[in-house]
Amino acid sequence: MSNKDIIVPDTRNIIDDNFFAKNSCLGGLSNTPLSNSKNIENNVCIDYLKMRLDATFSPDMSCYKKLLDALRVPCDVYDTDKKVKNYKKCWIFDANVFIYTGGETTKSREGIDTTIIELKGQACREFEGRGGDWVELFTVLMEYGASCIRIDIALDDFKNTCPISSLIYKINKHFYVSDWKRSPEIEFSHNGGATITFGKKSKKVLCIYNKAAERLGKGIDVFCKDWVRFESRFNDETGEGAFLNVYQGLTNNNLDVVAKQLLKGLIDFKKDNKETRHNLFRVETWNKWELLCDVDSRIKIRNQYKLETSITQKINWLGRSATKNRMLLELCCPNIYHDVDGYFVYDHIPKLKNREIAMINYLRVQNGLNRITLEEAQTFFRNNYFCYSKPDEAVLSLIGKVDSNGEIRGDD
Repeated sequence: MSNKDIIVPDTRNIIDDNFFAKNSCLGGLSNTPLSNSKNIENNVCIDYLKMRLDATFSPDMSCYKKLLDALRVPCDVYDTDKKVKNYKKCWIFDANVFIYTGGETTKSREGIDTTIIELKGQACREFEGRGGDWVELFTVLMEYGASCIRIDIALDDFKNTCPISSLIYKINKHFYVSDWKRSPEIEFSHNGGATITFGKKSKKVLCIYNKAAERLGKGIDVFCKDWVRFESRFNDETGEGAFLNVYQGLTNNNLDVVAKQLLKGLIDFKKDNKETRHNLFRVETWNKWELLCDVDSRIKIRNQYKLETSITQKINWLGRSATKNRMLLELCCPNIYHDVDGYFVYDHIPKLKNREIAMINYLRVQNGLNRITLEEAQTFFRNNYFCYSKPDEAVLSLIGKVDSNGEIRGDD
């Protein structure tokens, strides 16, 4: 690669920041910056939301502008390259907001096309990062007549109130009462983490796991000793009821109380005892479980996006996935390495996606930089890597573009 300076494009006026930051109050959830996240003992968050509309969807339909505004995503920036089983079309807004529609096997009972709006855990955090308001989103979804087919509400414990080791002991002794007839699945990870799942294939699921270990397993540094997540999941008809409970908790500014009530409604851990299983309901609740689920002990709910950003360090994805290949490539062709590297960059410019740029924008904002668009990212690389767009025969041969007869192969 040449020694010329790389010119970073001026992105100060690329996207209106007010679009992403408007209405930053998360419907009763505190949006204040975290001065010291290690002092936080508990938090509650929505960690998954899947809604269904009995109608078809397209981002250019004016009737959906209110929905897309509530999601805090522009209606004209999306990817459509992903396929979702049984659905005809899929749009991905921002980095992880999925909306898919159509399909013969997914019609309603009346034969109407259905649309699914799906926000997984990362999408929920990014929604909060864009200044999304859960009360507004829930209200708009109800106005559209959407039904909830899954919602997860998570209680994070940063003070190890109920150690997972103690929970496993209680489970092995069957010192608990729940509606699940089968014992939970317990899995251990190589880094000391553990996951307990009750009712894995049921309409109500409880998943308890070491969130810190899960993050570390993905290569993300965590700056807190303890982080256990109690995740209550509600599917199908149970999802609709839980959705309404969560909505009420959001509007009444007591989502923490609702989360605890839902959690304790799924399971009640008991004190050590000698009762038979049929008489366990008579045993007093384990004092540590009572403490965790105490509705009178209120939680000041934080913006989970800011909370997780403050106690985790960005994944070192470059070092984990790319560095070794880069070293091997340079060893393979030390004299023309920069030409090969530059060609690969230029060749991949058309393969960049809007969702990838959206993901990078979250990191840019954390680093004090302005957002960029897909078009400006592509322009940046075209301007700075154009000199590698026409590689010589040595480069073409190394990357397999020249066959044994010296003929240049096509892209097909």
